[in-house]
Amino acid sequence: IHAVTTEWFRRHGISEPDVHLVEKEKSAMVAQLGVVLFVDDNYENCRDVAERTNARVLMSHHPFNRSFSHPGVTRIMNFEEVFLQIEHSLNLRTTAVPHLDTGG
Repeated sequence: IHAVTTEWFRRHGISEPDVHLVEKEKSAMVAQLGVVLFVDDNYENCRDVAERTNARVLMSHHPFNRSFSHPGVTRIMNFEEVFLQIEHSLNLRTTAVPHLDTGG
């Protein structure tokens, strides 16, 4: 599953995806890694992460999750929306932080 997921991300423009496979609640891993943007199609995972972390949660739309709604979860219709959300998040962070020290 790891190889298939990694290859899928590469085909969609993410050259070095950091993929972690978790069997139980994903919120612990999300919090431990300091994830700021979480994407999943499973509404239970989305609810878990939205309620237990500070990550922004995106849920890809599918017939099996169409009845789910949560104030901490943003539904996306296609993968391109992920990139728009990333761009939006980066814009918010650079607006909120006037100076970033890159150490260089």
